[in-house]
Amino acid sequence: MRGAIDQLVAGRPLAAPLAVSAADEERFAALGYIGSTRASVATDAVTLTDPKDMRHVLEDYRAAVDLASSRRFGEAVAGLRRIVAKEPGMVDVWQQMGSLLLRTGRAEEAVDAYKKVVELRPADPSGLVSVAGALMRLRRLDDAREHAELAAQVAEKADARARAAAHEAVARVALAQRDRQAAIEHAAAARVADPSLPLPQFVEGRLLFEDGKYEDALAAFEQADAALKGRTLQLSELHFYMGDTLARLDRYVEAEQRFREELQVFPQNIRTYASLAMLYRASNRDRAAEQAIAELMRVAPTPEGYALAARLWTIFGDRRRADAIRTDARHRFRGDPSLAVFDRER
Repeated sequence: MRGAIDQLVAGRPLAAPLAVSAADEERFAALGYIGSTRASVATDAVTLTDPKDMRHVLEDYRAAVDLASSRRFGEAVAGLRRIVAKEPGMVDVWQQMGSLLLRTGRAEEAVDAYKKVVELRPADPSGLVSVAGALMRLRRLDDAREHAELAAQVAEKADARARAAAHEAVARVALAQRDRQAAIEHAAAARVADPSLPLPQFVEGRLLFEDGKYEDALAAFEQADAALKGRTLQLSELHFYMGDTLARLDRYVEAEQRFREELQVFPQNIRTYASLAMLYRASNRDRAAEQAIAELMRVAPTPEGYALAARLWTIFGDRRRADAIRTDARHRFRGDPSLAVFDRER
């Protein structure tokens, strides 16, 4: 993203979006992108003001990055909103905003931000994949499936990594919908696009896990893990499910290791902290459980993170701590729309 901003300062124009086919255009319209995608395609390039007048954008962006680095996510989002209010064609800023919104539990707003990415770059499947992921967080699985399938269709003209990511998105939605056949088929398609991606083994493990066949599921997950050795890109939730499977097999030490490995690669996967806390509690390591909850709140200082911490203390029978966290959250995040997560717990 810094590179995109630096392009503005250097006076280099941003690349024009690629065209989409008539068939894709119809599917975009069916999903509600009426008119906006065609307008984006017709534009030779995003129109920006004189580059020398864009330095304030770079300064605003750097300020937002610093706020996000300090985990002041709400202020960082506000800063990014100010940028796109002035320069609404800045795709990377919309993408970054969507990521921060999703990280803070504001999935509805994240969907809106990611949809702006799709409108501005309709031929780039990554925006559609992001929309599908945010819709999954909202459990709007049918909508997520439609966006993921359109991403896979658009990705046919993209590079191998984009094709694999799009098919992976469909497979993950299909798993959530318990559509076994679609999950298997799209995992295979992802593997065709990227032979180094062991998505079929991961999907097999997930299906066996859902069937309660934990020994077989663990074997499939281990195959996927072995295939990823030395690979930069990893599969989210692989180590999480390995840890969960091991815990169900009463192999707590190994489960803890796998949960920690998940957090090393995907530190924003906050439910892994919850699983760690539950694991420690089940093995009478109360101090470790307390530390896991504290770590969760440190990594995710958001209403969503605090709500999960409060829920854990409630499960553990400590309502005093749970209520204290809820009170702190309402004070700390006053005005944050995602505070509604506490209202839904009532």
